[in-house]
Parts: sequence; C-alpha cells; structure tokens
Amino acid sequence: WKRMLGYGPDEIPAHVDEWKTRIHPDDQERVFEAVRRHLARETDTYRCEHRVRCKDSSYKWILDCGSVIDRAPDGRPRRMIGTHKDLTESRAIQQKLAESEEKFHQAFHHAPLIMVVTNLSDGRILEANAWAQKISGIDPAEGLGRSVVELGWFTEADRMKLVGLLHSQGRVIDLEMTGRSRAGDVVNCLVNCQLVVIGGEQRVITTLQDITAQRCAEEALVRSELRFRTLFHYSPFGAMEEDFSSVKARLDLLRAQGITDLRAHFASH
Repeated sequence: WKRMLGYGPDEIPAHVDEWKTRIHPDDQERVFEAVRRHLARETDTYRCEHRVRCKDSSYKWILDCGSVIDRAPDGRPRRMIGTHKDLTESRAIQQKLAESEEKFHQAFHHAPLIMVVTNLSDGRILEANAWAQKISGIDPAEGLGRSVVELGWFTEADRMKLVGLLHSQGRVIDLEMTGRSRAGDVVNCLVNCQLVVIGGEQRVITTLQDITAQRCAEEALVRSELRFRTLFHYSPFGAMEEDFSSVKARLDLLRAQGITDLRAHFASH
C-alpha cells in the first residue's frame, strides 16, 4: 500500500490514520459512511472506490475492499482485513471512453443531416438522430426496430444495392438515391454508408443529405435555358447573342484611371 502511493516501507507509520488523512476531501464522507455501515453489520463486506493522495501530492483511484474477521462478544469489531487495488489506469481509460462516447453522441444527434445505425442483415434501425424526423417525417423512436424498407424510405432493391456495395467495398460514398418521406414526397438524397462491427455484429452507419432543393433548382435552370433557346432559335425576328463582359471590363478600367469623357478618349485614340 505504501509503495503504491510512492512511499518507502518506513516513511510513514503502518496505521489506519495514514490512510484516512490521505483520502480526497470530496470522497471522505462517502468512504467513512461505507466503513460505518460495514462495522455496524449493515453490509457483508466493505467496498469503495475513492481517491488517495500520493507522496507527490497527486491522487490515485483506489478500490478498497475489506471485512471484519473478529468481533468482541458484544459485537464490537476488533480486527478487519482488506486490500487496496490501484484503479488509476482503468479509470483514465473509462474517462477517455466516456468522452469519446459523448463526442459521438453530440456529433450523431446534432449533425444537420439524417444519421442512422442499422443492421446489415435486415436494415432494421438501431439508432436514429432528430434529423431523421425532420427530413423523413418519422419519429426516431417510432422507427427503432423497423427496417428502412418497412418505413418506406427506400425499396428493397435500393437496400440490396447498398448491401452489395458494402460487401464489395466496405463503404458507400456520395451515392445519389431517391427516397420517400412519410407523406409520400420524393426526396433526393446523397447517401454515405460505412460498414462497422458493434458488439460482434455487422452494422451500418449511414448519413443521408437532403439535396432535393438543389436538384429542383438545377432542373428549373435547365427548363429556363431550354425555353430561352427555343425562343431564341424559333423567333420570327432577327436576334443575336453577344458577350459584352470584356467591353464592360475595359470601360470600368478607364473610369478607374480617371477618364470620364469616354467619347473624347476614343476619338483621340
């Protein structure tokens, strides 16, 4: 125990007070209550995780376990044995894992696009973020345990196309697909999938970006261009198309040079 805290065998006395005085202030009440309950026979064993100050003033997480092995005839405890186990490294790993899970949770649930985790085998949804409802109209909680085909997002043929790509490539990148919302509206989606193993099972993490508005704007531009070309080529009047951007750039340059009387400038040049 002394070596665990950085002390030599004779640097501090072998007394329980040496342990008590080194318990982190925030843990003392909880530790002493656990000891009291065991000494009072309210628990079969004493077990508590807490921080203990080391020789260098740092703290280590310790798992403290013990039990009373001898009591006086009136029940008062006379002897207790126990062990201390250093949990500092495992606690640090747990903390990093918790931070990693929190980062994933925040990214998953607040990303401005649909994110779902599904079974590879049947497409059933294991987890979905709030944007799944915003775009598809389906409450994430309502969709859990149901497949994307059952919910009407995609057809079985669409799902099998994704499964085939995942089997051959392990991922799907920027695949444009057409799905449907709960109201039956067509939704153009940019799909990205990643095959992962979670709990020993093959899962798929999928993101769907709604690009419906972008596609509608592109189609409207094509239609507008087509109408213009039709009018241009079949007009009964003479028409021509010119690009005056270079002329405008030349005039702007002359004005920037302080030439305001453009007629006189061109007459003399």
